[in-house]
Parts: sequence; structure tokens; C-alpha cells
Amino acid sequence: MRRIQRRFFAFCVILCLILTACAPKQPQAEGSFGQMKYARPDVDGIHTLLDSAMERADAGDETVLELYEQLMDRLLEFDDSYSLATIHNYLDLSDSYYEDEVAWLDEQYTALDNRMLALTGRILDSPCASAAREAWGEEFVARYQINAQLNAPEIEALTVQEQQLVSQYNKLSIQEDGREQLNEDYMEGEITLKEYITRYTEISKQRNRELGEIYVQLVRLRVQIAQTLGFSRYADYAYQSLFRDFTPEEAADFSQAVQEHLVPLYQALQERYMLRILGAEEELEATWEDGIPALRSTLPNGFPEKMLEALDFMEERQLYDFGGGEKKGQMAFTTSISGAGSPFLFINTAVYQDPSTIFHEFGHYYNFYLSQPARWNDGNNLDIAEVHSQGLELLMHEAYEQLYGEDADLMRLSNLMDLLYSVLSGCAEDHFQQWVFNHPDAALEEMNEAHAALDAQFGMYEMYYEWVEIPHHFETPFYYISYATSAISALELWEIAQGDRERALSVYDQITQFTNNAQYREPLKQCGLSDPFDSDCVEEIAGVLASYAEVDLELLQAA
Repeated sequence: MRRIQRRFFAFCVILCLILTACAPKQPQAEGSFGQMKYARPDVDGIHTLLDSAMERADAGDETVLELYEQLMDRLLEFDDSYSLATIHNYLDLSDSYYEDEVAWLDEQYTALDNRMLALTGRILDSPCASAAREAWGEEFVARYQINAQLNAPEIEALTVQEQQLVSQYNKLSIQEDGREQLNEDYMEGEITLKEYITRYTEISKQRNRELGEIYVQLVRLRVQIAQTLGFSRYADYAYQSLFRDFTPEEAADFSQAVQEHLVPLYQALQERYMLRILGAEEELEATWEDGIPALRSTLPNGFPEKMLEALDFMEERQLYDFGGGEKKGQMAFTTSISGAGSPFLFINTAVYQDPSTIFHEFGHYYNFYLSQPARWNDGNNLDIAEVHSQGLELLMHEAYEQLYGEDADLMRLSNLMDLLYSVLSGCAEDHFQQWVFNHPDAALEEMNEAHAALDAQFGMYEMYYEWVEIPHHFETPFYYISYATSAISALELWEIAQGDRERALSVYDQITQFTNNAQYREPLKQCGLSDPFDSDCVEEIAGVLASYAEVDLELLQAA
């Protein structure tokens, strides 16, 4: 998933400085997205199969393992239905049919997941245990033991409520709020800066009130879910759900290093370069439409051969959706229709207009392309996944002359600043959620104040009201720290490329091979990258970036 870029708030950055000093349709190829028809999965049939498997497990009949494999296949088909319904839902959030289908699928999956957990436990407690362990492998069993802590019949009703609130947020988030027209009025000189600020603030305040109240309900509900499952803190539940191999405490220590070494650097870069970058962007002609041609011309230059194969696959089968529209989800993401072996790339290009978003999402796409179908009990680590995407963004700097001409160096610096912003915002949003879930009874106004204070602490524009526009808070709590950890690893990859691009491409090739069930820290070690929690890499990257941007880091630290 694409992070909310700092350009979303670029005008507000300028304001602070002032105040203080769609693709055409093509014929559908065989196996294309257009040929994939959504149909409700046969949930009753799956439950019937589960009943039979339970009986055989209780009887110690080893043929239960054959039924178990059939169940795994049926659940993979269920996942495909869920992926298709989700994509169609985000293509048109006003379509209540797919909204209702996603809600129904969520509810059904929670119940099916609970029954699979119960069946797995029953088999492992039966005379079939040895045969099961041999068939599944010990890593599968270990994942089951972790996942068994994350679901229970007692939370099924709560998860239904949770999905209803998320759907409510998604529908409200796309409603026209007047900001687009406001921006046009200001750019055309029809209103003054003072009028713009007043009206923008009024709109943001109203949006905060509407969306924020949904978040308040979600926080309290999610705390209840975690407590029902036996977790004393929601953060522990969320980190475990996200297949993390580091703790909230380790994330806090990492954030401290970021605050010490990267916040002053980012502020210096903002002061020195931001107005130049924004001025150059006013004249640039490159848009998201140039992203695919840039990939086509650059991938043959040392990238893994399969990346071009993945790009061909994506285009031939139209496994993507570009374009905007008021009803479309305000996001960019990549998912996988696993049974069909088909990743799908989704970008709302009205929101994400930069070619770097194409590069980012194609990094995810390529990794999905390499992956085996994700089956029940498989895990996906966001931290390593975002290295795939953010690493490709930085390695695509080679295409910047093609995209930006004489402004290529300035736009490279702009992209590096985007990655720095990922680190800072990732840490700030994680701190914010730690605070929120430690204070679940906090009022919305208290949350606004906490968010603005943390933005200031991490050297960013203070989003007092606008933080509710970040969908990750509503859809995937505690996701955002993955942008910070992965961006540090991606920046280390960029650092290697400055001296040895061939080696950097080799490391990227290695890191993208880690797919389902890979974690974050061990793959870094195997690829020769630093562990951000056990090294001085944050400080080292700060030094390299300062040198690249011709900023005196020692002077900054002294200040």
C-alpha cells in the first residue's frame, strides 16, 4: 500500500514558510482481470467439509489430512472471492453490493478461521499429530500456535462491528468536501490566501469531526477485541497480527534514533530545497502515465529478468486499474488473486499523480508475482514488503533524466526527502497510535492535540485535523511504522547503489525473493543489510544523505 505522501500537505508546508518568513480500455486477454467474475464462495460446503474433518480427527483417522488439504484449497478459492470483491469495492465505494459482499465475507472468514484453528488444534492433539507435523512442517505448526492467539469465537460479533465502521469510514472519506474547488479558486486568484486558509480549516475541522468519531469508536472496539483475546495491550495484538519480529518497545528505541539524527536533517532539507522542488514541479510534465514506459526502458539495465516478465504479465492481462473518480478509493495498493496467480495493482491517479507511485506499487507487484499462492495460516510481513516497494523507488533514480531532464538531480533529492518523510511519519504515526490505544477513552480533541504535538516533535507539518485522512489508522492499525523501518533499509540500498549499483541490484534481487512467511530482520541479515534495531545505520544514513545534499550535519547537531 502506498503511504500518504508529504505532497498531500505540500500547500500547508508552503503556508508555514509564508507565515514564518484514466487509461483507455483494451480487449481482454485470456486470464485478464475483466474475465475474472466474482461469485460468492460455497461457505456451507466448506462448513460441511469441516464437520467431516472434525469427526475424522476425533476418530484418529489419518484421512483427515486429505480433507485438510481440500479445505486449504477451498479457503484459497474463498480468498480469491474476497480479493475480487475488495477490488470492485474500491473501484466504486458507492456500490453497496460489493460493500455488503466484503462485509459478509469478513464475517464468514472470521468464523471459518476459528473453525480451522480448532480443527488444526484437534488434529495436533490426536493420534494423527505425528503425520500432521510431517505433512505440514514445524514452521506451519509454529504459525498456527501464534495465529491461534489472534482469533476466537468470542470476537466474531466484534469483528463484524469493526468492518462496519471501516466501511462507513471508506464511504464518508470519498464524499465531496469542497477542497478541490477551493484549491482551484485559490490557484485562479478568485480568493485570497486568508480566505483559503479560513475555508480550508473549516472543511478540515468538519472532516475531522465526521471521520474522527468513527475512529474513536474503532479504538474502543479494538481494545475490547484485544482484551477479549487475552492481550493487555492492543499494540501487542496488532504487532503480532502484522507478523512483526520486533516489539513496540524496539520501535520506540528506533524512533528515538530517528528523532535524534534525521529530524534536524529533514528540517534543513525542507528549508533549503522545498521551495525549489515545488517550483520545479510546477513546470514538470512527467505524470503517473510516464511510470510504465520508464519501467520498460530501465528494467533491462541490470534488474532481475523476471521483473520485465512480471510487467508484461500485468499489462497483457490488464491486472491493474489506473485513473481517478469521486467514487474510487483514495489509495494505491497491490493485492493478489492467489489461486489465479495474478497480482493486481490499483492506483487512484487523481490522488497519486507521480511516477514514483507506479514504481512503488510495482515493487509490491513483482514480489507478489514471485510468491506462491498465500494459503490459510500463511503470513505476510509489511516491513520486508515495503523494502521491495521503496527500494525500487530509489533504484529507479536511473530513469530520472528520461522523466525530468535537467531537473533530474533535484527530483532525486525530492524522492529522497519523500523517503525521509516516510521514516519520520512512520515513527510519528506509531507513537500516535501507541498513545491512542493506551488512552482509549480519550476524546477526539485530545487525539487531535496528541497528533499535532507528535508531528511537531518529528519535524513535520502539524496535522491537527487532517490525520483522519490517513486510511491506515482505520483499516490497518500500526501499519505505518513499516514505512519507517523499510525506508531505512531502502535508503541503505540506495547508499550501496551510490558506489556499486551492480551490487545494489543484486541485493534487491535477493531481498525480493523473500515472500510468504518471511519476516524482516533475518532477510536483512541474509542480504547483507543492517538491522535498524541493532546497529547505527540510522546515524550512518543521516551522514550519507547530508553529504549527498551538501548539508553540514555537524552544524545541525550542534544547533
